[in-house]
Amino acid sequence: MRALACVLVVITGCKGGGAGDDFPVISQGDDSEITPQPDAPAPLDAPANDGGNTFAGRVCVVLDLRNLTSCRDTGVAGITVQLGTSTGVTLDDGTFTIPRPAGSNLTWAVTGADYVPSIMPLGTVHLIPAVSADLYDDLLDSNGVVLQELQGSVVGRVIQQAAALPGATVAATPPAQYPPLYDGGDSRIWAQNATGARGVFWLVGVPVGTSMVTVTSPSTATAALALPIVDGAITFTTVEFP
Repeated sequence: MRALACVLVVITGCKGGGAGDDFPVISQGDDSEITPQPDAPAPLDAPANDGGNTFAGRVCVVLDLRNLTSCRDTGVAGITVQLGTSTGVTLDDGTFTIPRPAGSNLTWAVTGADYVPSIMPLGTVHLIPAVSADLYDDLLDSNGVVLQELQGSVVGRVIQQAAALPGATVAATPPAQYPPLYDGGDSRIWAQNATGARGVFWLVGVPVGTSMVTVTSPSTATAALALPIVDGAITFTTVEFP
């Protein structure tokens, strides 16, 4: 896996959020019936020295890329989790514990034989989405996308006052190869206009390195995030508007 860039978050036209549960876990169920869930966001980047010697977390293997908090309850043992110089391996339900690494601006990296690598900036809630390679390949094919070498993807949740924010749009600099995609009524074929009821966007074919991702709310407030893009991986993030 390529070296990970540091993460810088810049908010324009909105103020930063308070601490809370960024990824409340929704147990596995019928993915055709997944609905948006209210949640309270956490800061996108939290310090690594907030006490204790270990990090406990969970890899959330999602059933539907539009809903990043609906996790498989079992069958996800053996996924490798890395944060800085520390590594761990998931148990059957996706939970893990790793030694707390030194440093700041750290980034989670999740890898497994049957999964697309996941990248996510360290936050106060350690729930890292992951998607199976088979499901992601089906999504790429259904939306007419062919990823090239030295490209990755970004999947983000846009929220406002602890709820998903419909009507937001996104752009990346340098630009992605494909137009932005957004959650809609079909779990396989995504919309192309703006975030839907789940407030989720998907950027595909983003050049590796550091990408400046700009999200615009329906009220035209903007949030700009510098995110690490890794070859063949998905970078997950959450964007909050007040």
